Amino acid sequence: MATSTYVPIIDSNGEMITAINDMDIMTCITPEFLQQHDTILQSAQAICIDTGIDTDTLTYICQSYAQKPIFVDTVSLIKAPRSANGLPFVHTLKANISEAEVVSGVSITTDADMVHATKILHTQGVQNVYITMGAEGSYASSVQSRTQQTIRRPAYQGDIVNATGAGDAYMAGLLYAHTQGYTISETVDFAQAMAFMTVQHNQTVCPHITLDKIKNHINTKEKLCTKNT
Repeated sequence: MATSTYVPIIDSNGEMITAINDMDIMTCITPEFLQQHDTILQSAQAICIDTGIDTDTLTYICQSYAQKPIFVDTVSLIKAPRSANGLPFVHTLKANISEAEVVSGVSITTDADMVHATKILHTQGVQNVYITMGAEGSYASSVQSRTQQTIRRPAYQGDIVNATGAGDAYMAGLLYAHTQGYTISETVDFAQAMAFMTVQHNQTVCPHITLDKIKNHINTKEKLCTKNT
């Protein structure tokens, strides 16, 4: 079977118009395959998966490793429904608005809709929900001690060279923030900074990202916001 291939078509503004992909090799990741690597998964600090794997495999991971913080990226509108059976075991769910609508069953057009959609996902078992909104920034919701905490952050302003890879960088930011015990506010800032640095580079994976640069970007943004208020 061929190695997975993903070819995005980018316009002059750095935004993706469409994409062609061949991810059939993902079907090789089955529950039986994962059982062969159980020791690695059991030793993991967290497990990150996306809906590129099939429903049975995703559900198997969520149920078999429910004691681990499980991070799920819904990836696409078509594949997002695959996460449904695993939601009761998901620690953190990342989705864009369209994907969040599919998974929650709520049409999102207002901030109130956003709150309602995330509340439904929390009811289903998801502890943390991060909804990316492109130029509109991010919305995050977390449930601790049965209390829903929400936060909305505007997007960082700057030129977009290539939007491909921003979602993966955002998820990487969420994972790192979790390992460091960040608050929901700190987590959103860190994840957005990761995504922002990524879209400013022509490669899908920005080779210049460092922890110091991310933190400096966040601190600079905070100073600018303080100055403008």
